[in-house]
Amino acid sequence: GLFFSLMIPSLWPSVPIVVDPSLVAVGFGLMMSIQNIGIATIPLFVGSILDAHTPSDEVVIVPSNSSNSTTNSSTTTTTLAPVRKAAVDSTVEGYITVEYVMLGIGAVGVALALILVIYDLKKDRLLTGSPASRTKRLDVIDDERERLLQGSDIEEVNTTTTM
Repeated sequence: GLFFSLMIPSLWPSVPIVVDPSLVAVGFGLMMSIQNIGIATIPLFVGSILDAHTPSDEVVIVPSNSSNSTTNSSTTTTTLAPVRKAAVDSTVEGYITVEYVMLGIGAVGVALALILVIYDLKKDRLLTGSPASRTKRLDVIDDERERLLQGSDIEEVNTTTTM
């Protein structure tokens, strides 16, 4: 839960910064798809791990305390109740395995974040740069977008190809 609550909210705002403006929707769509695949498959994987570590056929008899409230004196009687052994055992091995799997997923997320930071440091420092440098770079991108939307490049291309 900790990795999910820290990693995912820090990645979503970086999509418009890193991805080309014409592909921002695709970037968000890919992130949503990957997140939903994880949300759908991880519980199945965790359930299979716990099922593998949980004995389900054994039934044990355990004492059950019940109080008798029909009389004025408070008496407690002990009865025996059948309970599945899986309910008595904590299946510690299964839960430890699940914790290792979750730690592994978190480690993969941290490794991918570090790869992203290293890539950003080598390329254009949009994610790791100062706000002023990021604003400057985004202004250049906005100027390029405006120039393309006005069609000045298209006219230049048409005049050079017809000559």
